[in-house]
Amino acid sequence: MEHLPPAGWSHLATKDDVSLTVALLRHEMSEMKSELRQEMAEIKAELKVDIADVRIAMEKGFRAQTWKMVAAIGTSQAISVAIMAAMVNSLR
Repeated sequence: MEHLPPAGWSHLATKDDVSLTVALLRHEMSEMKSELRQEMAEIKAELKVDIADVRIAMEKGFRAQTWKMVAAIGTSQAISVAIMAAMVNSLR
């Protein structure tokens, strides 16, 4: 008993005090759980919109890049044909 701090009986917790504290903590945790679920749902919705925007931007970029590559390949082939034609004409 000499290891206990000097205090009266009113500073000791009873089973009722502990039960009440547990009930309050459970209630607070339940409220926080509901709030967290709501926030997560909002974040999920925002993320879906952001992902859709990124997907649209990527599709536009890929489409533009594809057309540029098609044009570059077509141009290089046309230049190759013109060079070959010039080489054939120079041999005649």
